[in-house]
Amino acid sequence: MPRDYRFIDKDPVVDLLRTLLEGRLPRGTINRLAVDAHLAPSTIMKLFYGDTKRPQNFTVDNLLRAMGYERQLVRFEVRTVVDNGEAKADEVSTKATTPIRRKTKEKP
Repeated sequence: MPRDYRFIDKDPVVDLLRTLLEGRLPRGTINRLAVDAHLAPSTIMKLFYGDTKRPQNFTVDNLLRAMGYERQLVRFEVRTVVDNGEAKADEVSTKATTPIRRKTKEKP
C-alpha cells in the first residue's frame, strides 16, 4: 500500500482483512471465526458489511490470529532526494510497516 494512501470510507486494514478472507469463507464460517477470535459474530459482520470504520487493534490482531496470520513490525529505509538530484540513503525512518506473515504449523 502506498504511503500516501488515504482511506475515504474505511481503514485500509479492513480491506486487508477482507482480502485475506475473500473466497475462503464457506457458509457459517463467520461464526466459527468469531469463536476462534474471541469476538462476537456481529463484530465481524459490522467490520465487513456494517459501519465500523476504525477497528480496534485488539479486534484486528485476534482476527488475524484466528486466520493463522501474525503482524510484525519491519523497519525500512527512506530515500530522500537532495537539492542536487541525488538520492540520500543515510536517513532511516522510525516508522514501521506491518507485513502479514502466515504462521506455519509446527510438526511434532
